[in-house]
Amino acid sequence: MNRKSEYISDKQLEELDRFLLERVDEETTDPDKDEGIIDLSELDGFFAAIVSSPEMIPPSVWLPAVWGDFEPVWESQNQAERIIGLLIEVMSSVNSTLSHSPHQYQPLFEHREVDHNTFVIVDEWCFGYMRGVGLSDEPWDLESLNMKILITPIRAFGTYDGLDLINEMKDVEIDNIKKNILPNVIEIFNLRSAKHSNKLPVDTFRRENSKVGRNEPCPCGSGKKFKKCCLH
Repeated sequence: MNRKSEYISDKQLEELDRFLLERVDEETTDPDKDEGIIDLSELDGFFAAIVSSPEMIPPSVWLPAVWGDFEPVWESQNQAERIIGLLIEVMSSVNSTLSHSPHQYQPLFEHREVDHNTFVIVDEWCFGYMRGVGLSDEPWDLESLNMKILITPIRAFGTYDGLDLINEMKDVEIDNIKKNILPNVIEIFNLRSAKHSNKLPVDTFRRENSKVGRNEPCPCGSGKKFKKCCLH
């Protein structure tokens, strides 16, 4: 994750990236099952949409979308608390950057080297963003002209229908669409923030304590005990 953050270190991000990938057993995968989010690029796009949503989306809603059909089998309570804490901190980092320093926000696009040339791969990030939008797509007003224009480049790489069209385009056309992703993401965030006078404060999800007891209130704000909510 090439983004300086007061919330989470590169080492922690590497740990989270490994966990997201390794929780899905390749021998038991089924094409009909949803693997959820399996890397940091997709997670970054997912959280960019979550913090830009026109309505608040609590962890009790977005966390199951991260796991898909492969909810982790936790080794211990400490592991559950640590991983969930890291997820929240990543989202806080995305929210903080878009809120206070949008010009410094850089989506975690993947890069591949082919014949000494570097290619930017945006698909995973965009699929993550569209997954986040799908959690509350109606309030996004996706059929309005302005939102259609803003979300088109993300949808182009973040849906299978969009990728079918992309594959028929020339390289220069594809590059132009890619260039519109970042400014449009920032504009969407700013539009939603302007309408959200009570939008979640940036620091709300910062973890002050390293652990949450099983019988303590869940940090997601659901009002339930941790063992009955996000730990379950």
